[in-house]
Amino acid sequence: MPAMAHFLSRVVRHAHDYEWQLVLEFALHRHEQAAALQILDPDEWEKVPDEWNAHYFNPTTLRMLSNKRPKTNQGGRATSPSSPRISPNDNSVSCDAYNLARGCAWERCKRRHACKKCDSNTHGATNCNKK
Repeated sequence: MPAMAHFLSRVVRHAHDYEWQLVLEFALHRHEQAAALQILDPDEWEKVPDEWNAHYFNPTTLRMLSNKRPKTNQGGRATSPSSPRISPNDNSVSCDAYNLARGCAWERCKRRHACKKCDSNTHGATNCNKK
């Protein structure tokens, strides 16, 4: 499936610049849509709605430069990078996307939609008054 391979390379490129959780949500969302519509044509796989790009890949979802630096141990040597940990999709964890300014739009999200600062379910961390 050249279409899927091409899309995977796009996901890998995005993973270097954007928060992994959002890249993963984007990839799953697109894959579900492509499967539902039975999209096989590489050109069709590339056609991502503009609102998706605006939602998943915007200045608020960019990784900070400090996150791109290699981690070091106490001696100052770089440590090997580890695979990103994926939180379970259940209410045992807070939803990171919900706590961002744009909120969570993933239809299948089962994570807790509560503020990470005060645990209120009426707002995310970016709208919290607690310091």
